[in-house]
Amino acid sequence: MNDWTNRFVESFMTIWIFGLMSVFVGCSTNITEKASDDHQVNSAPAGSGDVLSPEDEYWQVMLHGDTRVGYKHLKTVLIREDESDFLSCSGEMEMRVQRGSEISEMKMELASVELPTGGLVRFTSKTVMGPVPRISKGNYDKNAGKLLIDLVTPRGEQPVKMAWQKDWGGFFTGEISLNRNPMNPGEVRSFQSLEPLSLQVARTRLKALQYEKTSLLSGDADLLKIQMTVDLGEGNKLMSYLWTEKGSRILKETVPQLGIEVYRTTREIALDVESRPTFNLDEMSLVRIARPLENAHQLRRIVYRIHLPGEPGVKSNDAAGVFLDDGGQTVSALEEGIVEVTVCALRPDQALPNDFPGFEPVGDDDRLPNNTIQSEDSRIRAMAMSVAQEEKDPWRLAIALESLVHRKIQKKNFTQAFATAAEVVETLEGDCSEHAVLLAALCRARDIPARTAIGLVYFDREQAFAGHMWNEVWIQDRWIPLDATIGAGGIGAAHLKVSVSNLKGISPYSTFLPVIRLLGGVSLEIVEME
Repeated sequence: MNDWTNRFVESFMTIWIFGLMSVFVGCSTNITEKASDDHQVNSAPAGSGDVLSPEDEYWQVMLHGDTRVGYKHLKTVLIREDESDFLSCSGEMEMRVQRGSEISEMKMELASVELPTGGLVRFTSKTVMGPVPRISKGNYDKNAGKLLIDLVTPRGEQPVKMAWQKDWGGFFTGEISLNRNPMNPGEVRSFQSLEPLSLQVARTRLKALQYEKTSLLSGDADLLKIQMTVDLGEGNKLMSYLWTEKGSRILKETVPQLGIEVYRTTREIALDVESRPTFNLDEMSLVRIARPLENAHQLRRIVYRIHLPGEPGVKSNDAAGVFLDDGGQTVSALEEGIVEVTVCALRPDQALPNDFPGFEPVGDDDRLPNNTIQSEDSRIRAMAMSVAQEEKDPWRLAIALESLVHRKIQKKNFTQAFATAAEVVETLEGDCSEHAVLLAALCRARDIPARTAIGLVYFDREQAFAGHMWNEVWIQDRWIPLDATIGAGGIGAAHLKVSVSNLKGISPYSTFLPVIRLLGGVSLEIVEME
């Protein structure tokens, strides 16, 4: 693989980390006044209305060891609308990471109006991980039982509806719950709320453990430790720990998968960029192996043994459920937390063994355009028709399109974490995810069903595996992988698949959630290869 492929896997890792940290954005409030939940939702922006007291605001600094990763700033005010009281919450999170010689800055701005009891009224969000921000806004329609969301894109607003219940909260439900009703040791509570990055419903479980002596930036304090588990569905669970004053006010958070600690502090410390070293992703994004894989992407078969440890004191991860048993990849559970994964290179004309696990069937969503793969876009259709115009064989056509994307994206822009196909065809720059969405769109424009695959890939320079995105195309009776980042006319056995997606949905960032389970202590060894 080329040297710049290292930047691709680091860019991919950036999305994982920012996604993890976005789940723990919250707001603090001591407001306990109760408002009616039978309210009329209007289209006013979050934070409008007559501002009442009290008001709460605080700052947090994010650390990885002694390295400052970024900061959070959160604010809550009580407002009155239609003779009812509501909470207007706003928060921002900023992270600065180094990937090799490049610097990426990521920022998220959130705002919501919620009931003091936690029900979401309306929200806005803005995520910046590159030159094109992701903006969304929405409000709860109680009559329809829907959350009405507008995705703001360069092509205009795209409306989306999702099922919603009136007691489901917004981005800040966790700390609203804690401050309204402090927890006691042994207590367990749960709630459902909107996750900021993927814009999907998350179920959060809080379990109060015990009071313990806790180190803070200002010294030690006796604080209640709370285990927080965020369930995003399909086995995607994120765990963190909170240390609270009297079971309410959060003074410290940790994210064990990342080794990140978050402390409440002053504005001056949180924003002290001059003394904030840049967080380097190189080591965190790698799963090293004992010896190098020679000609890794020409190998036809590799058997991997993979160990995914659990959290301290918690049962190990279901490793067999992390990697897909699908297509050219088979998974065998050895014992708790340990699996063998066999990957075979696939081509349309090769014979399949009798015990082959089969393929997930192709569907309309693998053929049709969506918010991320705009295969109907005139520029994409023109690019798709610029090569192999008379080609009738879908595999040879797919190879030609893979080569086209590999050649066209010459500017390796790693500051854009995830662009849509319509954006990529205009800029012709990006990383592995931009290669993947553009190739998927070009294939669909030429009537070849296509989707993305997410997982780990081997790259020679670091003798390691790291996060990556590539494609699969439906040829005859099977899904065949392609990788426009490499541009080799198909791939070998050095890709480990965790999930696949047709990228239909509200937010493309939800695609990356399954890979989060690979963070923190994964070990990998090669058992066989040929």
